[in-house]
Amino acid sequence: MKTKIIAVITLLLIILSMSVNLYKVQAYTGEIDPEGYITLPTRINISEDKIGTATISLSSEASGYTISYQKVDTTKSVFDNMQSKANELKSYATTSQQTLNGKKTNVETLSKKYTDLLEESPDSQEEIAQAKQEYDTALKDYTDYAKTVQEKIKTLQAEIYSYIPNYTSSWTETTNTTNNLKLDLKKYSGTVYIALWVKITNGTNTYYDVDIYSPNIKETTSDPETPPTQTPPEGDWTDFSKAKLTLSKEGTSDTILEISGVTPKKLSYYGLFITNNANKPNVNWNSEDKISLTYDEKTKTFKSLTNDVLAGYVEQNKDIYATIMEKNEESDKEEIVLYGKKLTRYAEPKYTDAFFATYMVDDSTQIVTTFTHGDANKRKMQIKVGKITDTAILQKIKNKDASGFAELLKYAKSNSGILNQTVNSNENDGFAIEYNTNDLEKKLPALNLKGLQNNAYYYLYVKADDENGKYITQEGLTLAKASVYTDTKDWSLFFYGSNNFKWDEFGNSGGKDNTIAGGKIPQTGSDMIIFGTATLLIVGAGIVAYRKYRKYNF
Repeated sequence: MKTKIIAVITLLLIILSMSVNLYKVQAYTGEIDPEGYITLPTRINISEDKIGTATISLSSEASGYTISYQKVDTTKSVFDNMQSKANELKSYATTSQQTLNGKKTNVETLSKKYTDLLEESPDSQEEIAQAKQEYDTALKDYTDYAKTVQEKIKTLQAEIYSYIPNYTSSWTETTNTTNNLKLDLKKYSGTVYIALWVKITNGTNTYYDVDIYSPNIKETTSDPETPPTQTPPEGDWTDFSKAKLTLSKEGTSDTILEISGVTPKKLSYYGLFITNNANKPNVNWNSEDKISLTYDEKTKTFKSLTNDVLAGYVEQNKDIYATIMEKNEESDKEEIVLYGKKLTRYAEPKYTDAFFATYMVDDSTQIVTTFTHGDANKRKMQIKVGKITDTAILQKIKNKDASGFAELLKYAKSNSGILNQTVNSNENDGFAIEYNTNDLEKKLPALNLKGLQNNAYYYLYVKADDENGKYITQEGLTLAKASVYTDTKDWSLFFYGSNNFKWDEFGNSGGKDNTIAGGKIPQTGSDMIIFGTATLLIVGAGIVAYRKYRKYNF
């Protein structure tokens, strides 16, 4: 039963690792746009006749919704109070994060001490009991503090929202077009403070969003010499002739594009389009396949947003070309400033780094890859497990010889294995291409490894189906050591990088070596097991998002 105890501890540790992140983005649980359909303008442009214009846009998932908006006046005092409260929340979240990290590290250390005793000294009952008591105490201390943080952040968030003036019954309906927001500000002058409420509805569902703005409204003069606001002439666009475009991996399975060597114009926005040929595409600023670009002043680079969309292009077995469109904020004109720029794919991870998390026991299977992919995922996975009888390969990996895993990959492909099964991965999984029996919605069966031998070494080979060349080839390989309990029929595979993976003696290497695997990749061990939504809610659900109140941290 030791493997069951270890699995339970592992479960608790992953809950800790998920709940420790105070800045995890999630939808606000009230009425404030829980689906993320609405994008509010970053600023309101004021014309000389004091008409404020901007664009309210909806995501493609909000097709069929009508848009209405209203302006609600507020005060500088409200604005300042919100800013102060947002700064308080940010400061508290930062210090709490540091404290939680320290408590989490303590729990992990005591967990390792406890599980090591279970594995290495099962007869030391008094020592094991003491280690368990220390672990239990540390875990309770962590979870109690996490709950305190959760409640405090909830309170601060509620205080921020309490300052926002509520909407009334007076709405102005508009369409999902550019500059669809028009505010009459003729009675205002100087810096004003307004809340902009947006409502969308399709007759069945209704969602709201809100932001606060502080535009400065200047008085105009009747002097004919007063120059009007200048707009850039036709063709006055950003120079992308020396731009360097680089694709790179982002997170578990996403992609970002970084663009350097470009100086953007202050009154311009930039969007990315991906095509499969070098021709100039027929696109416009409102095209659904546009990927927004943001400019980082510190690094002097553009970066793409909506990474899963870009990843969806990268995983396809086609050439990738970039088109950049620029839109002027004042003139509302748009222009393609770069097209036909071929992009080079990055090398996909192939060995242990091809797995975010691996965990296989008799009643649970979790194989989470780091293969690049978009959200719309229905790909199958070939999963192959086999015993490694060539100790020369193991010796190379143990000695950190770079050729060891390359040789193991060839071995795995030619070996029949004890399991060679093609399975349906977790469908439409935006996180990863994975086979995860802990996803409570999918209810996938555990993979059964018949004939597993205690203390023997095994490879795990995974390949995502390329669907007859539609997708690029994506395969990954790692190794594991088996633990089989004959009395209970339980078994586990401890994967390379796990704290429980230990080397045996090979050849003339001297005495027995029980050190942890060299070149440890922390993400791939069983310590990183991840579970379905119900499990994550145990501790992590209440940690409040930063998505909304970040807008008020001016």
